[in-house]
Amino acid sequence: MILLPILIILWVRMFQFKKLTVNELPMATESDLHRMRRDSESAFYIMLLISALSLSLLFFSVKQITATYISPGLILTGLIIAALYDLKAERIKRRCRINQSGTNSRYSLYSLTDRIKQRISPSKRHAPVYETRRVNVENRGRSYLELAKTINNLYPDLIALKGLPNALQAALREIGSSLSVSKPRLEHLPVVYARVESASRFSQVYISNENRLFVFDFWARGVCLANGQTPDIIEMAQAINTWIMTDCNTANLAARFHYVLANDVAEYYERGEEVEYRWLSYLRKTPSFPQMRPIVISASRRPQLRQLFPYISYNRLCFSRCTGYPFTTDTPYVQMLLDGRYKVVSASGDDLGCVDEEEAADLVVANLPEGCGPAVPGTADNMTI
Repeated sequence: MILLPILIILWVRMFQFKKLTVNELPMATESDLHRMRRDSESAFYIMLLISALSLSLLFFSVKQITATYISPGLILTGLIIAALYDLKAERIKRRCRINQSGTNSRYSLYSLTDRIKQRISPSKRHAPVYETRRVNVENRGRSYLELAKTINNLYPDLIALKGLPNALQAALREIGSSLSVSKPRLEHLPVVYARVESASRFSQVYISNENRLFVFDFWARGVCLANGQTPDIIEMAQAINTWIMTDCNTANLAARFHYVLANDVAEYYERGEEVEYRWLSYLRKTPSFPQMRPIVISASRRPQLRQLFPYISYNRLCFSRCTGYPFTTDTPYVQMLLDGRYKVVSASGDDLGCVDEEEAADLVVANLPEGCGPAVPGTADNMTI
């Protein structure tokens, strides 16, 4: 009797996968959809076949060993195989969705050239480390999509126009855009890269190494708010032009272009609620270092710190007077120690003491710069105070 509900569940799952479209999964390609449907169908039909075979053996065999061992063994084997195929389909589906965990979205890449510049001339203060060569999207069953270091035969248009920047510039001109593609700040970049920027908005573009796919993002005031991917360079150019040349929000952008998906944090940034959202998210779950939770709780109780934008870099709790990257570095930060205490370090690098979380929060407050007010939208490069 257990076979019937299992078959019904697998049939319903198969039907759900058949109904999926790129509108529901903007990060999925047609190949992804085909593989999900194929795997879910395999799960159902394998279970159906094994069930029919085991029942046949059960009813038509006169040997007790068949009913006791062989038939249940077949059913268990079929269930395991069907579950593996169904999980494979579900895995593809999950990886085709944008990760809803904040700025570290599925392939939210921070500025590649800024990261390279940091390698050459590192900042004195805990700049976050960002992935520059891999993108966390589903690609041929692996966890990451590898970005191309050079242009291959999947991109004959890029080869003909001698590079991604030239090809993107041509696409922008074709749709009537006045935007210009920025030249890379460094001659030798680790991946194929292009950037389009105007005022506080910009987009970065990369290409996949294994299939024709343009991977790009949408930034405003130092925050990545949406991502997209498409094999069509004209489609990409249209989305980038709309983002940079208009004041549209991410919801409107995603509604207009099915291959664009807004990050979950976008609505909070666009409503001006990003500081409180970040504090609440840290209070719910402190990323990377659970041991930082006591100091996060203590700092959140100080109004002077609660108005600043918190971020954790390595094992340090930092406070920024702006909400976009690069962050400000003129406030003290708190470093977690192995003995459970916290070291407070001033903006100039001076050791202010190794204390518990309450004293650490008080030390940070006491050493804030004069006139330190609420964090403002934008980046440290745009701060005027």
